[in-house]
Amino acid sequence: MPSSRFILIFVVLCLAACSPQVGELPKPPELEQRADNLFYLKGQQIPFTGEFVKTAKNGVKQEVASYLDGKLHGPTLSFIKEKIIKRRTDYVDGKRVRKRVWYDNGQLKADESWADTYAYGPCSYWFEDGRLRKTMSLAKDYEPDGHVLEYDESGEVLIDVILDRGKLISGKWKPGAEKMLRHRYSQDQPAQEEKKEPVPEVASQS
Repeated sequence: MPSSRFILIFVVLCLAACSPQVGELPKPPELEQRADNLFYLKGQQIPFTGEFVKTAKNGVKQEVASYLDGKLHGPTLSFIKEKIIKRRTDYVDGKRVRKRVWYDNGQLKADESWADTYAYGPCSYWFEDGRLRKTMSLAKDYEPDGHVLEYDESGEVLIDVILDRGKLISGKWKPGAEKMLRHRYSQDQPAQEEKKEPVPEVASQS
């Protein structure tokens, strides 16, 4: 039967084979952002290109980020625990283009398109058991725009509406959800505009 020392050496060699660069990757605080907003290794004059790994004191990976010419480029990963991803943010030339978040059980919680500093475009959200919770699209001012479909925890349609940059145009909703719906999507209408163009009356879902 192989000795425990032999098993340990074998595991280490396997890990090294799977991740041959781990020992060469920079670790905090070796990477810094300078006045030009680019990231550099300390003491270096050329913007950093490569992967950057942040680890806990016990050596477990907490975050992994990819850089190209001093800018975030590619996936940035945060871990719940080793190998289980909590958050993934994808960058292109320093700008966020997509963000995904997972529950602790590994189920996808949110998948959002981004335009650098804010969510923009199609976004979807799920319950912890994997059922769809909501789909929508966001305008550049972070207002819901177009079709919004949301389910309650029982699986019934909570709201199914059409919005114009956050303002309710038409649709239907579960009985009892009208107050929530109008609070979410009509509260920002100016008072004068509400008097001139009141929110259209639409039939609630029977």
